[in-house]
Amino acid sequence: MDVMKTKKQTKLFSARNIGMVTFIIVAFTFYFSSYSDADSQSIDRDKLQFAKVDFGSMEISIEGFGNLRSKNQTLITTPSVATVEEIVLKPGAMVTPESVILRLSNPELEVELMNAELELVRQSASLRLLELNHERELINEEEQLYEFKAQLEATQFKLAAEGELVGDGIVPKLTYMETQLKEKQMTKRLELKGKRFEQLKLVNAETVNIQRELINQQQGEYDAVKRRHSMLTVTANMHGVLQELPVELGQSLTAGQPLALIGGVDEFVALVKVPQSRVGSIEVGQRAVVDTRRDMVQAEVARINPSVEDGAVTVELLLLGELPQSTRLGLNVDAEIFINQLENISYVKRPANVRANSSATIFKLSEDGKSASTETVVFGAESGRKLQVVSGAVANETIILTDLSKYDGVSKLQIKN
Repeated sequence: MDVMKTKKQTKLFSARNIGMVTFIIVAFTFYFSSYSDADSQSIDRDKLQFAKVDFGSMEISIEGFGNLRSKNQTLITTPSVATVEEIVLKPGAMVTPESVILRLSNPELEVELMNAELELVRQSASLRLLELNHERELINEEEQLYEFKAQLEATQFKLAAEGELVGDGIVPKLTYMETQLKEKQMTKRLELKGKRFEQLKLVNAETVNIQRELINQQQGEYDAVKRRHSMLTVTANMHGVLQELPVELGQSLTAGQPLALIGGVDEFVALVKVPQSRVGSIEVGQRAVVDTRRDMVQAEVARINPSVEDGAVTVELLLLGELPQSTRLGLNVDAEIFINQLENISYVKRPANVRANSSATIFKLSEDGKSASTETVVFGAESGRKLQVVSGAVANETIILTDLSKYDGVSKLQIKN
């Protein structure tokens, strides 16, 4: 006999269906929770840096970095081929004009100096001998001239006596005429001898002058060699500090090779590097401030190097006024050069990863300080670590300077104390 089977009714809320519904509810809950977290997250206050937007005037400046150098420097070079015999002072030593830095040696220069001195002595001795010979020659000539004058006087006395006796017939007229002729001849000869004597004195004087010129020439050569020899003892020749000493003990040197760099300590300049893209705004005479890490020193632009190195240009700043004790040669410094001044503008300290003349999305602090929301801010000119605020923020509002790039897509941050 056939038995009729009754079909079981399917349960609406089976265990399998309940599990699926539960999964869907959890998934939706997680989705909305994630969406809510992406839109708003929290961060500790002590991890943030804040800055308030100010209003007023802002000096436009360009920053640079470099080091201090002496305004007045002296480079000492080798006078001739030499060898470093002794190093007396090391870099950093304070020096005076008489301070000995190095002692060099050059045997060939020693020999040259000795020969020049001997030649000078020989020339001087020749002058003394020449003067003695001239003196003896003039004495002999003067003695002969004196004897001839005496002979002429005797002849003149004889002529006078014969002139009184020739009329009485005591002295023949021929004898008298012979005496007259002799007197005339002797007078003429005496005149010639006098001229010869004067000419001899002139010739002797000129010969002495020539010898003196030879001595002066030799003296100049001797002085030049002696000066080169004295330069083997290297002195500072100025008040200052020994900055560089690019030689070693026993080193062989060529003529003109650098030995030492001396820098004065009265006036300093800062050689700072600024970006090539901004150097066009810098002019000689503009005001600047040099930061020695301990003091702020007023300065002005003195020179702009025309060459570019690694995308930067070197600008020379002259330090003004009385210098603080923190200024020393070679000190690394920061500098700020002021090129313009903007009036009645909003400005703020530069946020992280923000450049001048650009727009950026930053977090602006709420009035109660418990949260921060994103805002697109347009920035203008820069001045050191400050940026002009063109739009997006106004005076007395506070923005976050910290790099929050990891929160991209988050529009609001809850700030926890």
